[in-house]
Amino acid sequence: MAQKLQEAGYHTAMVGKWDVGAATPRHTPQGRGYQEWFGYYQHANNYWTKGGDIKATGEVDNCLNKFTDLSELNATYRGGVLDPSALDATCENSTAADPYCYEEAIFRRQALNVIENHDPSERPLFFHHAFHLVHTPLDIPLAYLQAADERIRPYSFDDDGRRRYSAMVHYLDDVVGELVSAFKRKGVVSVADWYGVFCDLANVSTADAEAAETNAWLQEQGLPLLAPVDSVPGLWDAIVSGKQENRRPILHLSAESVLAWPYKLITGVQPYSSWTGELFPNCSNGTQHSPWFMDTKLFNQRLPDAHSEERWLQDCAHGCLFNVEDDPTEHNDLSGSHPQRLEALQTLLSQLNRSNFNPGRGSMSRQSCMKALEVGGYYGPFLDTEGWYTGPFPSINRVQQLKDALLFALFNVKWVQDALVNITAEFLLPLVQVRYENRLDHCLANSTTTLGAERNSGELALCMVCG
Repeated sequence: MAQKLQEAGYHTAMVGKWDVGAATPRHTPQGRGYQEWFGYYQHANNYWTKGGDIKATGEVDNCLNKFTDLSELNATYRGGVLDPSALDATCENSTAADPYCYEEAIFRRQALNVIENHDPSERPLFFHHAFHLVHTPLDIPLAYLQAADERIRPYSFDDDGRRRYSAMVHYLDDVVGELVSAFKRKGVVSVADWYGVFCDLANVSTADAEAAETNAWLQEQGLPLLAPVDSVPGLWDAIVSGKQENRRPILHLSAESVLAWPYKLITGVQPYSSWTGELFPNCSNGTQHSPWFMDTKLFNQRLPDAHSEERWLQDCAHGCLFNVEDDPTEHNDLSGSHPQRLEALQTLLSQLNRSNFNPGRGSMSRQSCMKALEVGGYYGPFLDTEGWYTGPFPSINRVQQLKDALLFALFNVKWVQDALVNITAEFLLPLVQVRYENRLDHCLANSTTTLGAERNSGELALCMVCG
């Protein structure tokens, strides 16, 4: 979208989470059309330290989670954020209403700066704010935790995770309000989710010129071609005219699911599949606590666990079929009573999956760790970077650099990684899981039911959740 709107004369800016690649400069936000960006590359980082620790990402990477993940790209600078206040985690214990070093506070300041300094009379603005909230880790300023406690008095939270999540949602809501107000002061608010809508508004084609060039080469090589952009033109006209026509009767939800209104097909084993009732945790799904996290990784290898049955798995095998118009909560599987519909959607899903874009994504590289050391200890592009990083770079003690380089050399050896994965899975993970289970939401004895239990009487008994 940023590339298209930059082509149409927009100034393009982004703040926040990227999470769609950074091996080369072309994979970065700037390489994808954003003229300025301030944020982090991975799917999560620590809200206070800005590091990629296991609490944030759920994994230990081949660089041993040693580096900072907070960068800035613009016309004059490309590299890690150098502002000391942005990297100062000492305000974590501050009781201030909005501590300056909290990541979302930094993002809000950056976003407001972009909006307030933009002159719409010169050119339009395309701005994308990708929140870290409400993703793990559940980090939030103390003032917002205290406000969350005040909001539910005389009751109290039975679980620290739920308490933090509530406070994080409150913070998110406050920032959304500030950003919308800032846009209104500029006289424009545009909220939409579709590539096609933005292209219509900017009066540019939805066609992907880069993909067309790539397809010419792929065709010469006899390789599968890239599918067209999955977007529908004309949605904006439909929205403003009030037309109710369905322009997307078929939604390819994933490689395992398709929706052909009103029928939805789901295949394979689906984790976190349960009906919990309106209030949670409760005992209505037959388990005693919330599901296990299933994506813990060491050196990009998913660690097995001894509690696979407690990930709330639902095995749809070759197909569960639901009429989501009549049964929006997907309780009634129609696969047995509608075999022809089931077969038709299975065939449709198979056809749609042929155009899935799932290229080889490479493997972990020690080169990424060495490049991070070279540019001051920040995650970022590590291939084709000659002349790309601008500097200046923070200095790292030479002795520390040597120690880290030796560690990276050791822990990027395949047999060393495999041995550590096996040892962790067999000996360490069971110990960690016992401790982890104690932190999960637990459904308690049904001596006292929570508010709203009467409305859930059709399900198994709710258990007490409010202390």
